[in-house]
Amino acid sequence: MHLLWTGALLVALSACGRSGFDAVGGDPDARDAGQGDGSSGPNDANDAATIDGAIDASVASGWSVFSPAPSTAANLWAVRAFSANEIWVGGAGGPINHYSGGAWSTAPGATGEDIFMFWGASPTDVWLAGRLCMAQRWNGSVWTMVTVTGCANASLFAVSGLSSTDVWIAGTAGTIARWNGTAWTSFAQAANLDVWSVWPQSATDAYFVGTKGTIRRFTGSTTLVNEDYAMNVTLASIWGTGTGEYWVVGAAGTILHKVGTGAWTAVPSPTTQYLYAVYGTSASDVWAVGSAGTLIHYDGTQWTAVAAPTTNTLRAITGVPGAGMLVVGDTGTVLTHP
Repeated sequence: MHLLWTGALLVALSACGRSGFDAVGGDPDARDAGQGDGSSGPNDANDAATIDGAIDASVASGWSVFSPAPSTAANLWAVRAFSANEIWVGGAGGPINHYSGGAWSTAPGATGEDIFMFWGASPTDVWLAGRLCMAQRWNGSVWTMVTVTGCANASLFAVSGLSSTDVWIAGTAGTIARWNGTAWTSFAQAANLDVWSVWPQSATDAYFVGTKGTIRRFTGSTTLVNEDYAMNVTLASIWGTGTGEYWVVGAAGTILHKVGTGAWTAVPSPTTQYLYAVYGTSASDVWAVGSAGTLIHYDGTQWTAVAAPTTNTLRAITGVPGAGMLVVGDTGTVLTHP
C-alpha cells in the first residue's frame, strides 16, 4: 500500500481519523450525550453487536495486530506516523507513546491530560491536541505547552496543518483557530457546536465537521462557509483525496461524499456502527473505522464491511509513508495494514 501524495508529505499527513472522547469530563464515551443526534454515544448498545453486512475476506487478510504492542492498556484515540519506525500514539490519561528503533517508549508530556489527536510537519515538529485547551508541541527532544489564544476550557479534538507555520486546531464550543507561526487567529463558531475534525486542503481551503451535522469550509475569508448537512447527526471525521473529492463519516454508520462543487450526499453504508475515522490512499482505496472493531473499505465503487482482528472499538486511522496504514483503539489496540 502507499499514500496518496498530494504534492508533498505535509499534505498527505495533514489529518488522521477521529476518536470517541469526552468533551468535558473523564468518561471517554460520554461526549455525545445531549447532542440530539439520535445516538446515545459511542459506547451504546451497538458496541456489543457484530459488524453489519457481508465481510470482504480478501481485503481483510492484510490487517494484523501491530507487534510489538505498546506497553499501555489505555484507550488510544490518536495516531501519527512519519515512517514505519517513527510513530506516535496517545489517548486517555495522556500517555504519549513513541515507537522508534523497533521499540516503544513513553515520552513525558507537559501534562497528563487526555490526548485526542496528533499532527506533525516533521518528526521534529509534532503537535498534539487534548482536553481543557491542552495543546503541546514536540521539537525532537521535549514536549512543551502551547497556549491557543481564545480557548477557554474547551477540549481540543482536532489538529492538522500544511506546514509548521500553517496549523489549524479545533474543538468544543465552536473553537477553531489557525496558527501562522507567530500568532493565532480565531474563527470561532456557535458555542453549541463541537468540531471533531479538520481537513486543510490548501492555504485557502479547509473543511471542518462536527456535531449537529456541522460542515464548515474556510475559503480564505474571515467568515466560514456553511455547508451543514441537513440531518442532526454527529460527523466525526473528514478526509480528502487532494483532487476535490471528500469523505465524511459519523454516528450510526453515516457516510457523506462530495465531489468538486457538487452537494454533500449520503452514501449507502454497510454498517450502523459509530464510525470515528476515515482515511484513504487514493480515490479508490478509502477506509473507515468504528465501534466493535468495525472496518469498512471503499474500492471506488462501493463500501464493504471488512473483518478486523479485534472487536475493540477503533478510534483513529492514519497512513504510514511507504508502509501502509495504522489504526488505534480501545485497551491499547494498534492494527497495521501493509
